[in-house]
Amino acid sequence: MSAPEAVANPVRNGLLRQFSTTVVDQVVLSGANFIVGLLLIRLTTDADYGMFVLVQSAITLLISGQMAWLSSPLAVLAPGKPPALRRLMVGAVESSQRRFLRQASAAALVVPTVGYFLHYWTGLESLVVVLGIAACWTALQREYLRGLLLIYGRPHAMLLADLVNVARSEE
Repeated sequence: MSAPEAVANPVRNGLLRQFSTTVVDQVVLSGANFIVGLLLIRLTTDADYGMFVLVQSAITLLISGQMAWLSSPLAVLAPGKPPALRRLMVGAVESSQRRFLRQASAAALVVPTVGYFLHYWTGLESLVVVLGIAACWTALQREYLRGLLLIYGRPHAMLLADLVNVARSEE
């Protein structure tokens, strides 16, 4: 085996392991979402399922925005930096995201409160919106953590966290 092959082989194995972990992770998450969707279709009314789909769509939209503005640029720039600078970058992005999410969540929580008191929404609809805001906040925090695990080269920890998350959601 030549020197370039000896160096390329561990790199190739590492990439293969990370890629396969990502594929397994996506299969687990997509499978769980599919099963939950089927159960909700069978066990809930059309209106209730519609509210679920709206919340799930809002979560998907917000995560896409977070990936485009924060996680993807951080995932490209941070791994090549020295550990101290990487920690500063991650800390700055996390602090900025936390501040933004607090302010955006507080403003968003005004909407269902006003909607309920103006009799625009029922109590159930207002509760779904409040819980949807909480779900969006939680999903954004989870996705940021998943991105950090990938930045720090810990795809197996990400897969384990996702498996625990799926197991909790199936209960």
